[in-house]
Amino acid sequence: MKKKVGLFVSLMLLVGGVYWFQFRTDPVINESIKSRVVEEGKVYLEIDFGDEVASYSGTLYEGDTVLEILKRLSEDKYEVLVEEYDFGSLVVSIDGKENTKNKSWIYFVNGNSGEVGADQKIVEKGDWVKWGYITPIY
Repeated sequence: MKKKVGLFVSLMLLVGGVYWFQFRTDPVINESIKSRVVEEGKVYLEIDFGDEVASYSGTLYEGDTVLEILKRLSEDKYEVLVEEYDFGSLVVSIDGKENTKNKSWIYFVNGNSGEVGADQKIVEKGDWVKWGYITPIY
């Protein structure tokens, strides 16, 4: 179990660092985020499959987590498969695209990669949540 947790944390940190740099330095992405999520009481969700991007917005309820947002805003469109671990929930597949050693589903909130399980990260009003099917850089 400790090996799985260590692998997950290492993967999250590595991928998060690469994407943190991209989101922090790309003004087009930052302006796009700001213009879409300003409305109070709303949350914006983007799912990047690698070959296409799906976007949704919806009502944010108090205590909503990144995982709840993903499931609720995409429930009529995509199947989301989750595995439970001691550290929290891990999304292992969205719409049939499964985690592999080369690509994984990683979440970001306002451009920052997750540091806890998807079921533990609380989303705030106006947040932008992105799920990316990402190829880690080693």
